[in-house]
Amino acid sequence: MPTPHPSTVDPSSSLTQAPAPRLLRGRRIAIRVVYILLSAWTLVMASGLVALLFGAIPDGPYSFAAGSTTAWKLLSLGGFLVLAWTAGRSVPAAQWVVVGQATWLVADLIAPQDPASGPATTIMMYSVNTLIFLGAWLLLAPERREILHLRARPDRVALIVLVLMLPLAAVWARSNAALVIPDVGDADGAEITFDLVGLALVFAFVGILAALRPRGVRWLLGTLSASFAYVGVLTLLTSPSDLASPGLAGGLGFLALAVFFGWRAQRT
Repeated sequence: MPTPHPSTVDPSSSLTQAPAPRLLRGRRIAIRVVYILLSAWTLVMASGLVALLFGAIPDGPYSFAAGSTTAWKLLSLGGFLVLAWTAGRSVPAAQWVVVGQATWLVADLIAPQDPASGPATTIMMYSVNTLIFLGAWLLLAPERREILHLRARPDRVALIVLVLMLPLAAVWARSNAALVIPDVGDADGAEITFDLVGLALVFAFVGILAALRPRGVRWLLGTLSASFAYVGVLTLLTSPSDLASPGLAGGLGFLALAVFFGWRAQRT
C-alpha cells in the first residue's frame, strides 16, 4: 500500500515542521507504538489472501470472498498503517480511520453481523470504536485540532467518476446482502455477508475521501488504485461463479479503474 514519507504528509501544517521538544518526542513514540499494534491487528484481519494462497479455504465457491477481505480490511483500516508510519502527523490518515469506521457502520446496518443488535446499538458501538481507535491520536497528537478540517483540494474528474459509481456500489452491496451464506469453517455466514457488503461500499466511501484530496494529498488515490487492481486481478484469477464475484466484465472494470485512479494519483 502506498504510504507517504513522514516529512511530506501535511506540508500545510507548521506543527509537523517544528523541531519536537522532548515531551513531543515521547508523545510521538507512544502514538507510533499504539498504531503499530493496530496495524499488526489490521494485517491479521486482512490475511484472506494468505489463507487463499496456502489453501486454507474450505472447498466451495469461496475463493473470491476470502481473497477480497484483504482489500476490504486494508482499504477500511489502512489509516492505522499511515498513523504508525508518520507517528500521528498525518491528519488525512486520521480522517481515513473515521471514514473506514463509517463504512463498517453502514455495512453492519445493511448486513448485521449480530442480527439481535438494533440500529441504535450498532451506531453506538461504532461510535465508541472510532473513539477507541483514535484515542491515542486525539490525546497525544498536536494535529488533533485539525480532525474536522478537511482542507479539501478535490480532484474533480476522480470525484465525478466516483459519484457515478455510487449506484453500482449500492446495487452490488444490496446484492451481496441478499446472499444466504452458511457458516464456512470457523467463519460465521453473517460475518462473510458483512465483509462482502463492506467490500462493495468501501471503494465508494474511501474513494470519495481520496478524490477530495484532504490537505492536497494524492497517496490516497494511489492506495485506491492499488485496491482496484488487486480486486480486478483476484476476480480474473478466481472462478466467475464464486460467491459475490463480479465476473469477467467486473474484473476488467476494476482493472480499468485501477489505471484511471493511478493516473489521477500521478497528476500534480
